[in-house]
Amino acid sequence: MNVTAIHSKLLGSTRAIAEMLLSEIKNLSPGTEVREFVVAGFKPCAGCFSCFAKGEEYCPHYDDVHPIVTAIEESDVVILDCPTYCMGISGAMKSYKEG
Repeated sequence: MNVTAIHSKLLGSTRAIAEMLLSEIKNLSPGTEVREFVVAGFKPCAGCFSCFAKGEEYCPHYDDVHPIVTAIEESDVVILDCPTYCMGISGAMKSYKEG
């Protein structure tokens, strides 16, 4: 099984809970491959439309986003962890946008 975990922060209680979940998944399915990414500090979309006009590989953030998109496409399970701020998700998770 392939699992991709996308974390909105480097540390914190929400991240700790996600790590406990990943640990339990690994215990239940020993051959599980886990890929983890942190989206804190991701730069927001520049609105340049290069991805639409020329292709995804021309996005100025391609090197940061492409590995995550590839991991998601190859995953059986995707885990998104994000603490709640004022009844919504964090700015880091809002800024993350798949392709």
